[in-house]
Amino acid sequence: MRGVRRKTAEHLAESWNTIPHVTQHDRADITELEQLRARFAPKAEQAGGKMTVTAIALKVCAAALKSSLNSTPPSIWRKRKSFTNSTLISE
Repeated sequence: MRGVRRKTAEHLAESWNTIPHVTQHDRADITELEQLRARFAPKAEQAGGKMTVTAIALKVCAAALKSSLNSTPPSIWRKRKSFTNSTLISE
């Protein structure tokens, strides 16, 4: 087990030193988003959930992705049924 831990530590150190680590910070005015969240928070709590900015952002991203998948994809992409979801596969 000692050799496995040493190799793991070596690979972790190598990965840490070679893989670029990127952090990006942006500023955005989310005043209207906070007002929307506050307006719908009681309804979400009644349903047993929590209305968070993250939940709203995920819902918006999912709707945008779904909308883009329903439009005609570029010719270099094709839809393929995989498991239970549609996935885009590059040709």
